[in-house]
Amino acid sequence: LDVLTVQTILSEVGLDPSAFPSSKDFCSWLALCPNHRITGGRVKSSRTRQSTNRTATAFRLAAQSQARSPSWTGVFYRRIRKRRGAPKAVTATAHKLARIFYHMWTTGEAYQQMDAEAYEQKHKERILNNMKKTAKRMGFNVVLGPVDTASTELTMAEVSWELPARPLRGRVTNARNSRFLGVGIADRAVYDITLLRSDS
Repeated sequence: LDVLTVQTILSEVGLDPSAFPSSKDFCSWLALCPNHRITGGRVKSSRTRQSTNRTATAFRLAAQSQARSPSWTGVFYRRIRKRRGAPKAVTATAHKLARIFYHMWTTGEAYQQMDAEAYEQKHKERILNNMKKTAKRMGFNVVLGPVDTASTELTMAEVSWELPARPLRGRVTNARNSRFLGVGIADRAVYDITLLRSDS
């Protein structure tokens, strides 16, 4: 956020954050969070609300400027844009910038810049943790190891199912199954996955 953007935001919201008890309330006021429309217990739509809020516009313009940024927010923007398209990426990045602003606004702390490589490492660890949690819910223990990408396509993963009866080795090529197992196809993360039947 540059000086002009921050001045625009503060001219709209002021210096007293007491009107917004949490960052969720702040993002909801900005219309930067999903607007779930539930009918019969099912979510029919989660599109964000239309808004003419000048503060939200400032955050969206700041998010658009991250398209070529080498910072971690730029990495986040390009990841979402590749998977969901530019409009979704702008909204998601604006939402993240709004949460960062709210934290600094309420605590008075200075912004701590995160290195892009450190952000990528945290994202990779999040993917691996999701893989382990998914396998645990299915009753397996998962052991991960890097795959030699020289002989393997980046959108595939070698999977070894080690069951008590008969081991079955296969190559996951279906994108839906790969996402369910937690393989980050959109982020070109490839791992050798071994699922072991959990005793518990």
